[in-house]
Amino acid sequence: MSKRRTDSHCFAPGCRSGYPGAPKASLFAAPREDDLRRKWERNLRRDDKPLTETSAVCEHHFEPRYILREYVHVINDCEVRTPRGKPSLVPDAVPTLLPGCPAYLSVAAPKQRPERRKAAKPPEGASRKRRRPDAPDEVSLPFVRKALELDGCSVTLQAMHGITGSHTNPNNFEKMRVSLAFQLFGEKVIHGLQLYKSGIEDTCGDITATLKFFKIIHDLVQMMTSRFPAEALRPSSASVEKLRSFQEYLSSWEDHTKGQKGFLSQSTAAGLRVTVSSVLFFASVSH
Repeated sequence: MSKRRTDSHCFAPGCRSGYPGAPKASLFAAPREDDLRRKWERNLRRDDKPLTETSAVCEHHFEPRYILREYVHVINDCEVRTPRGKPSLVPDAVPTLLPGCPAYLSVAAPKQRPERRKAAKPPEGASRKRRRPDAPDEVSLPFVRKALELDGCSVTLQAMHGITGSHTNPNNFEKMRVSLAFQLFGEKVIHGLQLYKSGIEDTCGDITATLKFFKIIHDLVQMMTSRFPAEALRPSSASVEKLRSFQEYLSSWEDHTKGQKGFLSQSTAAGLRVTVSSVLFFASVSH
């Protein structure tokens, strides 16, 4: 899409921004959406000509909360702010200020109150206990979805580049793609969980067990798919100990679920145990 050309002066009545000799001010192009553009036009109260997509309005007509002047990043759990080269507007910004015009024309937009969610009534006979956050020893995919959501809010620094909804909400066909599973348990997701740990735990609960699980599966994938002599399994290598630790983790996981949901299917668990045991056996007799 070609970049549209906008006016070099402010559309607001009586404003001289953009004209020779006037103080420099940032200009913002009128929105492309018809509904939002009509709101701009209604607030600017100019009857001699319409507000079009090529029109521009300067920063003096927007409340400070509508103008973004900094980039906000989270690095090592710390918020870092860097100035933008050029200010921009939040998506729902509307001009509400008309300096130099009668005061009654400038009406500040009311602060938006967060929408209250009405709790759904439980069915008859259902428990009325509130849903607790994920337990510290619970592995949950919503943690990864929350990390992906936080990563998407970062304008320049993204730890989970390439991770999409196909990884966190796969359809029936995507569930059969091994490459997506390998990427889900890859370094990018682990790094994202570590980077946004505090933000995730503020709303979702403790992610310790989930982070540990993803690291274990990541190591398992790396060990079982290595193709280089330097990464080969040897009786004294650290990879052998990790495989044995995985066997213990698998047994502890099964004991923890006590035969209920939350563990692998019987066929998957049996196949995984046979595969890991076979690899350990061949590693011990091939050297």
